[in-house]
Amino acid sequence: SSLGGIWEGRTLVAAMPPKKKAKAEAKGKAKGKAKAKAKAQEEEKPVEGEEIAEAEEAKGDDVEMKEEEEGQFEETQEEAKDETMKEEGDEQKEEPKEEPTEEPKEETKEETKEETKEEQKEEEKEDVEAKKEEEKAAAADENKELEEDAAADSRTRITAKVDLDMTTATLNVMPSADGRLLMTLCDSGLQYMLAGAKGTVGVKAGRYMFEVRIVENLDPYEGSQQSRTAPSPRQLLRVGFSTEKASVLLENSGEDQIFFDNMGQISIPGSKRRVQSRVHREEVIALVLNLDPKTPNANTFSVFRDGLRVCPPQALPESMVGKALFPAITFKNATVHVNWGQNPRKQLPFTCRMLQDASADDVEVVQLPAADAKPEVLFPLGIPDQGIF
Repeated sequence: SSLGGIWEGRTLVAAMPPKKKAKAEAKGKAKGKAKAKAKAQEEEKPVEGEEIAEAEEAKGDDVEMKEEEEGQFEETQEEAKDETMKEEGDEQKEEPKEEPTEEPKEETKEETKEETKEEQKEEEKEDVEAKKEEEKAAAADENKELEEDAAADSRTRITAKVDLDMTTATLNVMPSADGRLLMTLCDSGLQYMLAGAKGTVGVKAGRYMFEVRIVENLDPYEGSQQSRTAPSPRQLLRVGFSTEKASVLLENSGEDQIFFDNMGQISIPGSKRRVQSRVHREEVIALVLNLDPKTPNANTFSVFRDGLRVCPPQALPESMVGKALFPAITFKNATVHVNWGQNPRKQLPFTCRMLQDASADDVEVVQLPAADAKPEVLFPLGIPDQGIF
C-alpha cells in the first residue's frame, strides 16, 4: 500500500493517473490479441508438441507478466516520487507567501502595544481628572465658610448711635454726611500726615461687623516748586479694632491693635502678612469680630472683600482678649465711607449682625461730652535743640 497499489492475485493494481491507466489497458489488450493469434497457430501443429508449446507459452506469459508488473511498479514509484517532488516544490513556492502572514502578526503586536499605550494614557488621564476632582473637593472644603448664620436674639438693642469719637480723633479728620463720610486735609504738607479716628461703641461679646470703602483717591499737587527728592504722597487705608486706651492711629508697632490695610496686608502687633492684592476704589471691606465663646471661632476677626473671605479667622492677641474692642480707621489722601448698619452693602456667606444692631449687653458705649461743654485744646510747640512742649 505504501507504493500506491495492492496485489490482487498476480496482477498489481496501481493507483495511477487516468491517462497511464488507459495506456496500460490498451497495451494489455494488444498483448492478449497477440497471444490468442499465436495460440490459434499452435493448435494447428501436431499434437505431440502441444504440451511443450503450452509449457513454453505459460513460461513466457509468466515472464511477460512479471516484467509488466515490474514496469508498472517502477512507473508507480516514479509517479510517487514526482508527486512528492511536486508537493515539495509547491511547499517551497508557498513558503514566501507565509512571510506576509508573519508581518501582520508583528503589526498585530505593534497595534496591541499602541492600544495598551492608549489605554495607559486614558487611565493616566482618568487618574489626573480624579486627582483634580479630589483637589476641587479639598479646595471646596478649605473654602467652606467657617462662620455660621447668626442665631435669633431677642435681647434689647442699643439705642445710642454708632459714630466716630471726634474727641480723640486727629485734627485732620473731617467727618461729613452725618459722620458716615470721612475726609482729610491734604494741603501744606498735611498730605503726608495720617488721619485716624475710633468708633464710639466697643464690642465685648457676641459677633458683629461693619463696612468701609474708598470712594475717592486724592493726589495732592504742590506745584513746580516741589523738591525732586520729596516723597510722593500716596493713598492709605487701615481698618481694624483696638482697645480704648490704644493709640487712635493704627500702627504695626502699636499694642492692642489688629487691622487690615489697602495693600492687602493683615497686621498683628509685631508681624505683618500679605493675604490679598491691593484694594481698589469702591470695593467694600467688611470686618467681622467674633467674641462669642459658644462658637469655634471665638476671639477672632475676619476680613471680607466684596462679600468674599480674604483669609481664615485671625486669632486676637492675648492682650486684647477679654477687653472691649472699638472699630478704628486710619487713612491718608482718600475719602472713606463707613457703614455701621443696620444692613450690609455686600452680603456675606453667612448672616451677621452689624454694629448698629448690637445687643446692649454685648457692647460698651463711650460717654461723649455734652454739646455745650468746653473742650480743652492743646498746641504742641517744638523748639530747636530743646524739644517739644
